[in-house]
Amino acid sequence: MRVGHDPGHGHNGDTGCVHNGVVESTYVMTLAQDITAGIPWVNHTLLRKVDDAPAYAERAQAALKAGCDLVFLHHVDAAGLTDTGLKAFFDPGDELGFEVAGVLSRCSPARLWRGKTQPFAATERGWPRVRWCLEWYRQVGLSAVLIEWGYSTNPGDATVLLDPKARPAQVACVASGIARALELH
Repeated sequence: MRVGHDPGHGHNGDTGCVHNGVVESTYVMTLAQDITAGIPWVNHTLLRKVDDAPAYAERAQAALKAGCDLVFLHHVDAAGLTDTGLKAFFDPGDELGFEVAGVLSRCSPARLWRGKTQPFAATERGWPRVRWCLEWYRQVGLSAVLIEWGYSTNPGDATVLLDPKARPAQVACVASGIARALELH
């Protein structure tokens, strides 16, 4: 199985959310690198480099060309101070994405657990920005899950996101999602 990782945003002026010391584009890039190094039992493809920011359509095409079976889109969210924790999103028509997003929701690192185990269906009405990101992968026929790893606007989440000791739990969470994908693949 080949797994793609799409670290959101990029360094060409699009840093994503920047709050409480978390710079989304940098954070999700290093997280994706740690995930690829920490899960050696599958093949990984990074869909952006540290110093570039290809369009999402280009990332989806690159994932298709690389032969990816599943893509994780890594992001950090921003909202009110009480919003917290990991959210895993899937395209409503993507059965593999639904299964993997459910595993991620249940295996969320303890310090980023929202107290809920259901994944979120990315719909135009409910999650238009997330839906837009996932849409590019749907168009090329790839299963994809968008992970919002937490809220940089929430000081507690930001502390966890910046704590290197929290990283192994994030890698383990993705590993659980990949293991489920392998079962179903």
